[in-house]
Amino acid sequence: AWRNVTSTGIANCFRHAGFCDVTTDTTQLQADSGLINNIDEDYLQIDDDLITSEIQTDEDIVDNVIASQQVELDNDTDIDELGDEFKTVPSIIKARAALRTLERFYYTKYEGTDAERKALSLLETSINSNMKQSSIKDYFKKLNKN
Repeated sequence: AWRNVTSTGIANCFRHAGFCDVTTDTTQLQADSGLINNIDEDYLQIDDDLITSEIQTDEDIVDNVIASQQVELDNDTDIDELGDEFKTVPSIIKARAALRTLERFYYTKYEGTDAERKALSLLETSINSNMKQSSIKDYFKKLNKN
């Protein structure tokens, strides 16, 4: 029903309600509608001939691809240049401490979903399964060796 409402119908409603002067507003509406019809086509076609982007040749495209691949290679080598910090594997104790820090951050800042909480739990289980509980015999071996 709203699709069938025209500007003339709205103008008639305003006129009937007494919001506007009948003679002045109707004349202005008719004058404006003629201008709008003429401006539409001119406005829509004003930048048809305007160049908005550079025309690239095959050579330009190849150069761009090679440059982006070089940037990716540079980013990969940056990790190697950071030093031994990223080359050494942290101990299980450090991994557990990092996971506890991550959990504290996550649970205090975010509500999270069940899948995210399950992922944190799986990480903890995985780290714990790699730990080896020492036995009393391990300590005796150390004493005997010294």
